[in-house]
Amino acid sequence: MKSKIAFVTGAKGFIGRHLVKNLERQGFKVNCLKTDITKPESYSITNNTSYVFHLAAKLSHRQSQSSITEKVNVFGTNELLKKAIQLKNLKQFIYVSTISVYGVTKFPAKETSRKNPATPYEVTKLAAEKLVLEAHKKSGLIYTIVQPCVVFGPGDTASPLTTIYQLIKKKVFLPIGCHPVLLQTIFIDDLINGIMATIDDPAALNQDFIMAGETVSLRQLAKIIANVIKTPLLPGYLPVFLAKLMSNFIYHPHSLYFLLTNRVFSSAKARHLLNFSAKTPLEKSLKQTIKWYQKNLP
Repeated sequence: MKSKIAFVTGAKGFIGRHLVKNLERQGFKVNCLKTDITKPESYSITNNTSYVFHLAAKLSHRQSQSSITEKVNVFGTNELLKKAIQLKNLKQFIYVSTISVYGVTKFPAKETSRKNPATPYEVTKLAAEKLVLEAHKKSGLIYTIVQPCVVFGPGDTASPLTTIYQLIKKKVFLPIGCHPVLLQTIFIDDLINGIMATIDDPAALNQDFIMAGETVSLRQLAKIIANVIKTPLLPGYLPVFLAKLMSNFIYHPHSLYFLLTNRVFSSAKARHLLNFSAKTPLEKSLKQTIKWYQKNLP
C-alpha cells in the first residue's frame, strides 16, 4: 500500500508535535518544515506530497510586533500556497487558523458570523484565511480551514491557562472585572481528532470549521483548577484598571486580553458534517494538563 505523504509546518509547536505523532501513527510519511516559513527556497516539501498541514504562525498581540507577525502569518502563508498549487499529487491543504478571527463575541459565533479581528495576530490569521480562499478560486486548490479555540493539554506552556494555573498556585488569582467572562477551550487530543476527521472527508473539502469544547465561565474554570491542585480561591474580583496596570509584571498582555473578553462559539457545523465533537470532559482534561504543569512549570 502506498504511503500517504504529508508536509507539516509548525511541527515543533504544541499542536504540531501532537499532529505529527498522530499522522505517523496513522501511517503517514511526514516531512516537516525545518526552517523559516518565510524562506520558500528552503522548504523540504516533495513533489509527491499529498497533504499539506499549515500550522506555523507568529502569535503576538502586540502592535510593536505587527511587522514580523504579518511577515510570518501572511507572507509565509502566501509563499507556501504558491508551492502547494504546484504539487500535482496534492489532495488537500489544511490550514489551522484560530477562532480569534471572529474577535470578541457576545453570542455563540459560527462560521458565517462576521469576523472582527483586532490584534496583529487576529488580523493576520484572517488575512491568511483569505489567501487560502483566493488560491482555491484561482487554482482550484482543495482546502480545509480549522478554527480551534484556546488549545491546552500536556506540553502546553503558552496558553492563558498556564497563567491562570500559576496565579492560582501562588494564591493571587482573581477574575478581572465584576462581570462573568465566558470562554471555550479544547483539549489537544480532541483538536487532533478534529483535524484528522477532515482528511479525505468529502464533507470537509473547501469548508471551514470551528472546533471548540464546552462553554465555561472564567470563575468556573478557576474553581476546577483550584480543586485539582487543592488551593482555595480568593474571594472577589480584580478591577480592570488595576489588572491593566499590573499587566507588565503579572499578566502577559495576551493572557489579559483573554481574561477580559467573552469568546463563545458553535461547533454545530463540525458536528453535522464531520460527526466531530470535543468528547473529553473539561475536568478530566484539566487534571491531565495540571499533572504535566506540576512536573514541568515553575
